[in-house]
Amino acid sequence: MDIPNLRWWGWGTLDERYPLDARADLLPVLQRVLELPDEALERETPPIAIDTIALRPSRLD
Repeated sequence: MDIPNLRWWGWGTLDERYPLDARADLLPVLQRVLELPDEALERETPPIAIDTIALRPSRLD
């Protein structure tokens, strides 16, 4: 698998798309399970840049 081409925010690679309009029956299920309002489905929200994420240091030894 091409590691540099992997999506850090989801499944698959950057050169593959998984459009929900091809899976019309999946969108209502996701909306119900994730409790998404209708307006959340009207636009695509790009992922945030990975370098803007700040995590606390691990507490595991």
